[in-house]
Amino acid sequence: MCFGRTFSVHGDPGEYALAAIPSETHGSWVPVTRTDIAFADSSALCGRACTCLDGGEFTFFQTFFDIPAGFTVSTLIVRIGSVDDGVRITIHNSRYPTGIVDPGSYVLLGSGGATTDLARYIVPGRNRIVLTHIDDCCSARSISGVSVELNGGSLTTCR
Repeated sequence: MCFGRTFSVHGDPGEYALAAIPSETHGSWVPVTRTDIAFADSSALCGRACTCLDGGEFTFFQTFFDIPAGFTVSTLIVRIGSVDDGVRITIHNSRYPTGIVDPGSYVLLGSGGATTDLARYIVPGRNRIVLTHIDDCCSARSISGVSVELNGGSLTTCR
């Protein structure tokens, strides 16, 4: 989509105001067996009416985890190895059914690294984390090296 204005940096937080996160049961979600988030693809912006930083394509990733009553969440960090052009993390749960975004939950092109500690947003019961990836310039779009760390350990599937 073309934004109707030009942003100053790749993955600018203002770009995400134009993103609509699909509901968790929306038919566009595709289950995967991988435990990591990674993709690299060609940009859909090449050859379009909008140019770099005035248009974008959004891609969404979601994961769920349950926190037992009485369990202490000390830290929740989302680490991003690399991203082209940006990503934002949104948390949904019973306290934030429409989602909450911490100002420190954005990772921009070239920065890599981790979000701020998002533990204060986690509640007992079901929690949903949604990554909103933005490609805002013709070339490539990618994200890799994503992990969610709860109390210093990676979230994994329990059996």
